[in-house]
Amino acid sequence: MADKTAEEIIAADPAVGPQIATRVTGAGADLMSRANYYSGLNRMHRITWGNIPILNYLRHQYPDRDPQKVYRQLFGQTLLEPSGGQYVWDEKIGTYVSTLQGHHLDPKAGPALGLAIKPTDVVETTLSFQDGGLRATLNLHP
Repeated sequence: MADKTAEEIIAADPAVGPQIATRVTGAGADLMSRANYYSGLNRMHRITWGNIPILNYLRHQYPDRDPQKVYRQLFGQTLLEPSGGQYVWDEKIGTYVSTLQGHHLDPKAGPALGLAIKPTDVVETTLSFQDGGLRATLNLHP
């Protein structure tokens, strides 16, 4: 069933048809990606910059230790810069900053995540509620 298009699934058994179905070309997906770029960038900034206050606090509380190691020791988790950069101390402004996202007073655009599909590719998705659950499919047609 995964190799069938949304039209084929609905034609075979209308009762099983999806409640939501989309069909977008690669060119359309690229257009949507460009339109949503700034909201994605703002979200990435919020996520990235959300770690900076705790790093600054831990640097203040434990001046002789690496705040990321202290965080890992206290909480059992590693603070990662979500766009793939690093958190580094900026002596000039007295705060941690992201190497790719900057900080709230000097933001950077970070890496642009492009789509890995060609303009002529077609992406089809379906979403349906079946047997008391949720079924989602995604098909890429080069």
